[in-house]
Amino acid sequence: MEPLSVENNNSVDDVKRNIALIWDLFVVVMVFLAGMIIPISIAINAQGVLWPAGIVALVFTVDAAIKIQRKRQAMTTQVRAHELGRWRLASTWPRVDLISAAAALMVFYWMGNGEWLGREWMVFVSLVPLSKLLKSGAIFNNLQENLSANPSILRLVFFLFWIVLAAHIISLGWILIGAVPEALSAKQTYTTALYWSVTTLSTVGYGDITPDKNSTIQVVFTMVVMLLGVGMYSYIIGNVATVITNLDAAKADYLNKLEEINLYLKTRSIPPALQERVRNYYRYLWETHKSTSTRSILEELPHALGIDIALFLNKNILDKVPYFTNADDLFIREIVQVMELIIFLPGDYIIRQGEYGDSMYFMSSGEIDVIIDGEIVAQGEAGSFFGEGALIRDEKRNASIQTRTYCDVYRLSKQSFDDLRRKYPDFDQHVNEVFSRRMDENL
Repeated sequence: MEPLSVENNNSVDDVKRNIALIWDLFVVVMVFLAGMIIPISIAINAQGVLWPAGIVALVFTVDAAIKIQRKRQAMTTQVRAHELGRWRLASTWPRVDLISAAAALMVFYWMGNGEWLGREWMVFVSLVPLSKLLKSGAIFNNLQENLSANPSILRLVFFLFWIVLAAHIISLGWILIGAVPEALSAKQTYTTALYWSVTTLSTVGYGDITPDKNSTIQVVFTMVVMLLGVGMYSYIIGNVATVITNLDAAKADYLNKLEEINLYLKTRSIPPALQERVRNYYRYLWETHKSTSTRSILEELPHALGIDIALFLNKNILDKVPYFTNADDLFIREIVQVMELIIFLPGDYIIRQGEYGDSMYFMSSGEIDVIIDGEIVAQGEAGSFFGEGALIRDEKRNASIQTRTYCDVYRLSKQSFDDLRRKYPDFDQHVNEVFSRRMDENL
């Protein structure tokens, strides 16, 4: 088994990784908030956003400090011997984070003291924190790679993130070019501009709010937004349908598999009762494994990585089986490579009394009956193991094993069993001791 200290280190690393992901997600929210309140402060001098602006400035400052610390760790662990790499690493995102944080603090001060440095200069400075929007794509990609959420849902959220932000900024641009009557209150001004932005971007364009034909800037601005809306509409038609289709790609594969199976069963005139058993098998696979095949993804992974995952998945079984008690790490790593997962339906016979044994079995889940001469003499559940007697003595099975429920069972073939006994004398001795003890208990 893996040393305890390694498991503790992995646990600490997982906690740090989860904290980092939560922080990045929080920063995305703050970037979105900055994209909302900073343009408002420029367009309509909304004093109600002062405290949110302060929170954004504080978060940007903390985030800049965190990014600098991350880069320092990366430089000391990854590019220690590469001065050029160190310079490149230090000159990328932390610099942007520092500038954004400083600008956000200046904006917060300006919102509370509108006279500092003058409005024209602060309009430019106010746009600097929006450079953090450039990082939102990288943060979303990181979340998509590390979170267990459906990637299609995350892509849809990211798409809505930019749609809402674009509509907001365009509406504020509509205000800045003087297209909204000055007599309206700040709230009415923003609502009217947002209404125009949404209707124009969605290519609806009711025509109740139009640019002043005598204002070149309003006409040009409207044409640009209309072209942007057409492009956005085309993007939605071409991509959102695909995103929605892929929201549950695994479920779609399952339904396609069921359709294929039903066609096969019908064309070959399989009896209805047997057809239902086949369908129940695939339903069980989907409900428990979210797949239509017992073929593990471990087969596609590098050998060493696949073994590490197999050890984690089978740890509970290996801990419960006396044969593997106190076994060394090399033995455990080898046995997980030769065990094969098999699924049995309720009422199936895993082994039958009187047949020659070629495998032993370890139950991962489910319930079984032990039957001798047609009578149930015992029951078993997850963690049970059976079938080793016929392998040790090279004789026929002395009992039948029938499933009571769906059972996930790991099979160890006689050849693999014998190979392990030859290669590991301690295991061979332990097998004989455990088997003798079990035989004495059954007497």
